[in-house]
Amino acid sequence: KASAQNTEGPQKKAMTEAIAVAETIMKSVKVTRDGNKVSVNAKGDGVKLAVMTGLLLPAVQSAREAARRTQGQNNIKQIMLALHNYHSVHGSFPPAVLLGPDGKTEYSWRVALLPYMDQAELYEAYDRNEPWDGPNNRKLLQQIPGTLRSPKEPQGSTNTSYFALIEEHTAFGNTPGEGRKIRDVTDGLSNTLMVFETKRDIPWTKPEDIPYSADDPMPEFGGLHNEGFQGGFADGSVRFISKNIDMTLLKQMITCDGGEVINF
Repeated sequence: KASAQNTEGPQKKAMTEAIAVAETIMKSVKVTRDGNKVSVNAKGDGVKLAVMTGLLLPAVQSAREAARRTQGQNNIKQIMLALHNYHSVHGSFPPAVLLGPDGKTEYSWRVALLPYMDQAELYEAYDRNEPWDGPNNRKLLQQIPGTLRSPKEPQGSTNTSYFALIEEHTAFGNTPGEGRKIRDVTDGLSNTLMVFETKRDIPWTKPEDIPYSADDPMPEFGGLHNEGFQGGFADGSVRFISKNIDMTLLKQMITCDGGEVINF
């Protein structure tokens, strides 16, 4: 009401009418909750209800987007924490592709992190001597941990939303079975991107990530948020990266030993 009083012309009239509609409808509003579902019900004139719904919808959508972005940020934080815990135990970060006990079967770094994300039982159920899509491991696809899937993905999806870049100078490197140590990240942990939030049709257990080459066009990131994507840095921090970021700066953050001076 205070805002309406300080407004002039047609905008003031529209705001005043909207306030009147809201006051009428709010008298009949009932809010109920069933688990994670919250319902708002109101009785009143159909036209007025339609107007009120039109006013509320953008706010609801904005709140949902903010909540999902926060959850995605928390997912990456948990992944980065797991990466550092893995480093503490093994003396290095996991490579993007690890080799099973038989010395030849490949499995993903996402599987390797399971014991460090309170998923030890799922890790033990995964057969590292069998391909990711073998008869045993295929049954585990539906057990994807929530930490490895963006809240913007459908609940039934078995695709992960978090990936590494594969190249000689990235934080994950390009040598199966050989992970980097913290001391190898000479550009600084806070300047080096490790994990990218991206929409791709890649199952979470599949040992496949995003190939990268400084000489080729930049891979597409994002697809989950209109404004950009979230990235996890080697120091454990998570930052939202605009889709309009300078490509030179992004390439500098992707390498772990390029020697550039980065201001981000």
